[in-house]
Amino acid sequence: MKFPKSLEPREFRDEHDLQGFIVGRLRHLGYVVEVSSSNVRGRRQHRGVSDLFVRCRDWPKAHWLHSEIKGAKTPLSVEQEEAYLMGNIVIWRSWLEACTDLGLPIDEQTKF
Repeated sequence: MKFPKSLEPREFRDEHDLQGFIVGRLRHLGYVVEVSSSNVRGRRQHRGVSDLFVRCRDWPKAHWLHSEIKGAKTPLSVEQEEAYLMGNIVIWRSWLEACTDLGLPIDEQTKF
């Protein structure tokens, strides 16, 4: 489902800013969000490890959504593309993509 560009809260300088916004909104909505070090400035990690691990408290305990945060034009690495094609991760390039993947209703998507 495509959403109008006007529903985006603002333009983000980089992936780090987008990730911070998504993490803050999801935590505000009650999701458990664990951040790996991939988008934390100055840290390195293994390729293919997702940026975010997201869980709703209503999901079974072992169920986590693995999300990779990417800028609008940032290409995927080979490892990320393979994981995405196998259905192991989701790619979020905007808040609206995150909302869509999590099944959040439109009113939750636009409350800022």
